[in-house]
Amino acid sequence: MVLDLGCGTGNVARTLAPHVRRVVGLDCSARMLDRARLGAPKNCEWVWGDLRQAPKVEGLTLITANYALHHMDREELRTLWRWAQRTLPPGGKLVIGDLFYSVPPDQVEGIDGWLDPTLGEYHSAWALMKELEEHGFQAVLKVLHPVIGTLTAMRL
Repeated sequence: MVLDLGCGTGNVARTLAPHVRRVVGLDCSARMLDRARLGAPKNCEWVWGDLRQAPKVEGLTLITANYALHHMDREELRTLWRWAQRTLPPGGKLVIGDLFYSVPPDQVEGIDGWLDPTLGEYHSAWALMKELEEHGFQAVLKVLHPVIGTLTAMRL
């Protein structure tokens, strides 16, 4: 069972659906969820809500979040890590694709003008890995760009 936090139009959920029993997509935008429902497989469920207050979902083995967690501050992320640690079974995974620095923020020039390091709270990939490890996960980072990467964390 998969929970996609901040699912938006449901692209990740749809991609995963053929490979799992059930996918729940959570988003705070009713408009995005309406788009996600269009042509979605039957094993996809769409839930309106805030990813800061993730729903109780039984049988989770994978939690995904793509371009959603940079909207959260440090304490909100720590709360999410604690929730994921309690919710996932040993071996369960948390996969994050998002904006986080792999170089110091002052060395980043932005991406085609849409990323301004002075706006928002973009997190260091290394700090996120450390936090995940402190919360009982083993994390692996893949840097795709100086401010974009994926973190895969397995619950120990």
